[in-house]
Amino acid sequence: MKEVVLVSDSHRLRNFREALKNKYPEADYFFHCGDSELSKEEMAGWATVEGNCDYYFEFPAQLKIEIGMHSFLLVHGDRAGYPYDRTLPALAKKYGCDVVCYGHTHVPMDQMSDGIRLINPGSLRYNRDGSEPGYMVLSVYDERIEAKWLPYQP
Repeated sequence: MKEVVLVSDSHRLRNFREALKNKYPEADYFFHCGDSELSKEEMAGWATVEGNCDYYFEFPAQLKIEIGMHSFLLVHGDRAGYPYDRTLPALAKKYGCDVVCYGHTHVPMDQMSDGIRLINPGSLRYNRDGSEPGYMVLSVYDERIEAKWLPYQP
């Protein structure tokens, strides 16, 4: 089993980087789905993609990461177009991925669409559905992925 800490839309927060690494010292991966608004140096140790509010233009628009039998596509989501349940699976299939981790909406989501797992941790800053700021922890097994949403309490 591999453990992934998944965040998005932190919008200039800095304390989450150390706080989550300290909380999950055994985690294998740390993913950020864009809109950190921090520099590449500040995001060292995090697999990070560019969001629509990232002004440094130092991050890729997407990242493909292989974990065991799964291929993850990290994107922010703003460039995929709506509706996400159609556009993100098509993008995942283009890159040979079975999981898409995305942000932008500030709404936590975990769903299957067209055979692709779509996972959005929501926002570390504020969620647009009225829920608390939060993130997800993914437990990646060969045969399955378990996603747990957690409130972010700095």
